[in-house]
This record gives sequence, structure tokens and C-alpha cells, in this order.
Amino acid sequence: LKLISTLPAHKKSVAAVEFNSRGDIFVSGSEDGKLIIWDWKVKKQRAVIEFEAAVADLNINPVRGEIAVGTASGSFETWSLEKGVQLHNINKFESAVTHVAFDSSGQRIISALEDGSVHIWEYGASLHLKTLSGHERTVESLDFSADSKFLISSASDKSVRLWDMESKETAKKFEMGTHRVQAVRFVGGSQEFATAGTDSSVIIWDAIDGSRIRDLKFHKGKINALSLHPQDAVLLSGGADKQWALWNLESGKMLRSRRAHASQILAVSFSADGKRFATAGSDLSIMLWNYPQGESLVKLRGHKKAVTTLAFSPDGKLLASGSQDNQIFLWKLEAEISKTPFRKLEGHGFIVNRVLFSKDGKALISISKDKTMRLWEVKSGKMLRILHGDSMPLVAATLSPDGKLIALSNLTKDIFILKFPTDIPELQKTTGDAESGDAANSVDAQISESGLNGSENSVIDLADLQEKEKIPMTAEELRAYAVPETAKSSTYHFEQQNRLNQLFKQKNNCLYAAEMEKTALEILSRIPNDLAAYHALVMSSILKRDFSFLGLLVRAGYFAELDTDRYDYLSILEIRTIFDNLRIEVFDKSFERRGNKQKIKLANCKGKPKPVSLSEISRNIRYPDEFLQRIISTLRMIDFRDFTELTQVEFQNRMFAEIKRIIESGTPHPPSRLTMTAEERAPEIPVGTLKINLEKVQTWTNDGMTAFRLRKEGGQWQSYQSDQDNSIVMHLPAGGYYLKVGGILRKTFFLIAGTKLHLSVD
Repeated sequence: LKLISTLPAHKKSVAAVEFNSRGDIFVSGSEDGKLIIWDWKVKKQRAVIEFEAAVADLNINPVRGEIAVGTASGSFETWSLEKGVQLHNINKFESAVTHVAFDSSGQRIISALEDGSVHIWEYGASLHLKTLSGHERTVESLDFSADSKFLISSASDKSVRLWDMESKETAKKFEMGTHRVQAVRFVGGSQEFATAGTDSSVIIWDAIDGSRIRDLKFHKGKINALSLHPQDAVLLSGGADKQWALWNLESGKMLRSRRAHASQILAVSFSADGKRFATAGSDLSIMLWNYPQGESLVKLRGHKKAVTTLAFSPDGKLLASGSQDNQIFLWKLEAEISKTPFRKLEGHGFIVNRVLFSKDGKALISISKDKTMRLWEVKSGKMLRILHGDSMPLVAATLSPDGKLIALSNLTKDIFILKFPTDIPELQKTTGDAESGDAANSVDAQISESGLNGSENSVIDLADLQEKEKIPMTAEELRAYAVPETAKSSTYHFEQQNRLNQLFKQKNNCLYAAEMEKTALEILSRIPNDLAAYHALVMSSILKRDFSFLGLLVRAGYFAELDTDRYDYLSILEIRTIFDNLRIEVFDKSFERRGNKQKIKLANCKGKPKPVSLSEISRNIRYPDEFLQRIISTLRMIDFRDFTELTQVEFQNRMFAEIKRIIESGTPHPPSRLTMTAEERAPEIPVGTLKINLEKVQTWTNDGMTAFRLRKEGGQWQSYQSDQDNSIVMHLPAGGYYLKVGGILRKTFFLIAGTKLHLSVD
């Protein structure tokens, strides 16, 4: 062999090099974070791509002109070989990517991780058809009409919307007033609909003019679930009073009721032939009943936490259940009802919110708070595909009766319409009975086939790539959203939540402030996304006039959730309004820049309301979304006690150090760690002030807020939003930065400590 050329380009070790199939282009990736595309003939660089971390491996597609790249920080992406632009941001893993490779057809990519797991991804057409916008809050319940022509939705903004599926637009909007809807279902074709609410009532509405037809009164407390009989004009309801009820929709009379469970009922469902119905709830059990007698047939137990969702297969031979234990069980109902689950579908990393059988019963759809919607083959129990990956937990879903459309919602205000996939080979072949065949996922086999490693960073862009399979890891290797709780700790945090609910109901924040703060901190140490605990700390920080800490709580609370099984002192809408008012009127400085006068005055324990006056530090510390999402999704990621009642400068020093630690390492605090005292001092961090004007940027905005990203040299990209006038003033550690808007690099700048820098982005 003879050396013909040396190309000095990388500053650190080269990790991977590869030629394309024609041999005229090759690519090199290095530990210096650069990937270089070279022209072989002239020995010159065609493009240089920079990554946040070392390039660990790369591979060129044998069919298409694209490069798969994996990095030491867990990024897994594809880039155009010809143009040097990103094609897909496939995933951001918690563990480093060590190897990537295309198969010989170029249709699949394998990614291997440092944690020992292997992921296989497959190309497929995007299933997304339309995003429906209109609600002002999270959409919590969805249902298609019997002819699949209309969709109905209810949201925490106390409204119900009727959507025309042909035009994909709002056909009607109905305001519910004080009726806080928990569930909505079509009844009587698409001419009427039923709502179940927190006010103990089921209401039947005219879908044409929005008038109330009748109120069905029986339950005490909120009603969580509704199901319509497939043939008869009969509605089934289940509620927090542990009872189910059958209603004659024509007369409005209750036909039958039963106290069915030891705790509240969360899910109800009729079988397709209408001869049976099932109920389930917080007592971990599933009850099967005959119809119309309402006699108990069997009690099914197996889930370790509350059962949240139920669905019968179209042939009535199987019942699917999903739970807060992250698992899905399939139960045999023919010919003899099995009291142990027939299959156990494992893979979700957080609470399963909904399960739905496909029209032919061959597949099962599931959505979860782990931010994924998955498709399972019923016959084998195998996970076939991740149909949708989101940046937010998924809340509600429904399948159209014709089996063609899926409606889906997450914690935002939108509804996503997706088409049911028709290109999956396993579902196209003749499979026989769903309960026959491969028993790889049967409970007896004790095989755990997991689809996610529990990372809070889920698939970001699945328009063209779908995860096909993941080689299973042991339960000990899986990293979940939170450390699994023992029964003792689980019971303890329930007690703490109930106590906090009681303290709020006393309506004496001053008297109980210390106990509320202590209880809230204990809850967050076990449940980091508990909205009520954030609310309690907000009240405490207001009384102490600790506005730096208040700013952190208000912004983190945006991502938190309310456990309505534990808290009823206020509705989630009322709590969200408190947080929104503080965020907009106190911490969004555009409110004052636009000439508004602050209406919020915060009273002290002497009853004297005082206007809020923020220091420069309290006003200008901004928190990246990645930081906020991690502290509310992972146990012990942050110890809030480190940040209470500090001087402004000490709060800033500690906070910038904590943001850097969490984003760069993502490692929770060990249980044995001691809280920092107020007397301790964090290393001083030199800080400058950055003002950005984004008014002229041509990009999408949300209520005047423009999304942008910043990366400090040597660090990772961090996501922010401007104030509501497309401007922002923020403190940042001194150093060199890159600024992206709309995915495009717009500015590079150096921020000097103690100075102010103004940027206007076109």
C-alpha cells in the first residue's frame, strides 16, 4: 500500500470514516464534534457539520444519499450527503450512541447505545393528516360519531367542540359554564352527545343547537367515564363514588346501579355485542358484569396500580386493560373467563392512558404519559411500531368506527388526526384468532419486551422514521421516569397529598404556611410533577416575598400535572389561571412594556396587599425548557430546598450551576445528599445581560412568544421563549454563544460579564 494523501482537518481522534457506494465522496467523523463530507477527486471539503458532542459513529445509506450519525451525547440523526443539511432528528437518548448502521436495503437503521440496548428504526410514510386547533386548554376526552364523519372533544377550558372530519374544521363550539367535563361521548348518532362532569351529573346535549336535553342525576362526586351500549339507547357511567349506573337515554331514567369497587371507578366499557360490560378503577381490580341484569361475573386482578382504561376486542373474546403501573394486560373471555392475564404487553415507560382495538381486532393501540402511541400485534403481543412520538405526555385518543382515523391529544391545546397504518406486514397476513399463535408475551413466558428505556426525551420527529423493535433489556436495566416506589413510600405520599389537600381547604395560608411548605417539598421528593405541591410552594414564597424562588416555581409549574384523584380544593383550570396570571403579569415583562399596569397585589399575613417589585435578577433569570422538563419528570433531579430564602446573587450563582449540571449530566442527586444551607456559597459565575428583539423574524409565534435556542461554546443547545412582544431580556453566564431561530443559525456573539448586549434578529 502507498500513502497518496494526508488531509489535516480534525483536531481530535477520528472515530469513523466511510466512502459512498460510487467512491467519489467520503465522510469522516471525529471526537472534536465535527463531521466532514469530502470530495475524493479534489481532496477538498464539501461540507462541515458541527455537533454538540463527539461523533461516535456514522454510516452512509447504500441506496439514498444520506448519512446516519450517532454522538457521545446520545444524539441520533440523519444528514444529506449531497447538501450537508439535517434530514431527521430521530432521537435524543440518555445514553451515548456507540454504533449506527443501515441494512442492505437502506430501509432500516440500527443504533447501539452505551447502556447495552439496540434500537431498530424503519422508514415509513407519515401518518399525520391534520392538527385541529381551537381549544384553549388541554383536550381530555375524544369520541368519533358512529358514521366517522364527526369528532367531539372536551377540554379543561370548559368547552366542547364538534369537528367536521371532511373539512377538518370546527363545526360547533359549546360552552359548558360551570360543568367541568371529565368525559364526552356521542349518543343518538351525531345528533346528541353526553358529558360527565365533576359536578356529579351526566348531561345529554343537542349537538345542533347546544341545548340541554336532560340531566341524569345519581352519582355523588365526579364522574370519570362513559360508555354507550352498541345497540340499545343505554349509557353506562362510572364515578368517584365507586358506583356504576345504567341510564335509559330516551326516558332519562336510571335502569340499574351498583356499588362496584372499593375505590373510585376510572374506566367503563361495553362489549361489542352488548352482552357484557367492564368497570375498573383505583382499587386495582377489573369487574365484569352481564347486561342488562348487571350481575357480577368475575373480578380480575393483576395490575399493581390503578387501572385507567379498558377495551373489548371486536369479537368479544379479549379484554384489554391499561394501568398506572405502565403495563397493558390482555384477558381471555371465551370460552371460560381467565382470572390471570393472557398476555402482558410491556414497553411503556409511564402511565397508560388509553387502549383501543383496531377494527379487525388484530392490533391494539395504546397511548401513554411516556409521550408515545404504540401499535401492538394482538396475536403475538409484539410491539409493531411507535405510531407517534411527542415532546409532551399523551392524554386522550379514539379510533373512528370505520377504523381509518386516530384522534390524539397531548398536554397542549391541539388535537392530532392520524391515519391508521395499512402498510404493516404482520397485520396484512391471515393470523387466525388473536389468542392463538406466538406466546412470547404471555405472562407464563415471563418475557419482558420493552420499547423505551424510560427517558424523558422521547422521539421528536417520527414523520419518516418509526421505531420497529428494541432488543429487550432486563427490568433492572430500564431507566424509568421515576424510581419505582415501595408500597410503603407509595402509601406515604398518598397521605401527604391528602394532607396538603386538607390544608388548602382550610383557606388559611398564613396559619398553615410552614406545614404546607414542608408537605409540598416531601411530595415533590417523590412525585416531581405534582402541580398542587408547586401551588403550595408558590403561596409560601409569596408570603416570604421570595420572588426569585417564585419565578422558578411558576415556570416549572407550567409542565406539572394535577392528580385529580387526590386534590379537589380547586379545579385544574383555577390553579392554571393562578399560575398564568403570575407568569404573564409578574414575570413576562412585555405586560409592562406594552403600557399595562400590574393588577396583581400580593397580600402579606397582615392582610396588606403590596405590589410586586422584582429585582433585576428575579426578573431576568430565564429557564430553558430542557431544564424544566427534567426537574418535573425525574426524582431528585433538583432539591428545591437549595434555592429558598437566598440573597439574589447567591440564588443566581446556584441556579446557573444547577442548570448546567442538569442539562449536561442529567444525573439525579443521590438519596444521601445533604441540602445546601443558606450560609454556604456557590462559586461565583460571571454574568452578562442579553436583550433580543425577534419582532422581524419570520417564524411561528405563540401568543406573541417566539421560540429560540442558545448554545454556549462547549455546551448544549437550550430552548427558550420570548415574552409576548417577541422580545426578551435575560441574564446569562459570560462567554461565546450561538443563537438559532426556526432551526436556522442567526447570530454568534460574545457576552462580556457585567455588560449589556442588544441583538436584533431579522
